[in-house]
Amino acid sequence: MSEKPLSKVTLNEIINNCGVNRKTFYYHFEDIYALLKWMLEQEAIEVLKNFNLLVNPEKAIAFVIDYLLLVLQYPIPNVLLHAGGKQGSLDLSLS
Repeated sequence: MSEKPLSKVTLNEIINNCGVNRKTFYYHFEDIYALLKWMLEQEAIEVLKNFNLLVNPEKAIAFVIDYLLLVLQYPIPNVLLHAGGKQGSLDLSLS
């Protein structure tokens, strides 16, 4: 996405860059939007691992609030509203 907008990225580009075939991609993801949603969830999990929630939950909560305020300055991409086939829902769970 640093090279072009998500709307211009094709599945062929993704599978060629990753070295997987189309069938493997669809085994794991419903579509490109589901892939992006998974990537964002993985990034959020990694960020939260840096906080010891038992020792300093206030710091973790403050970070999450600051991050959401920063992100929400921009329109929520349709990819997040579409992922998982639940149009209009935004799943922030870490499951």
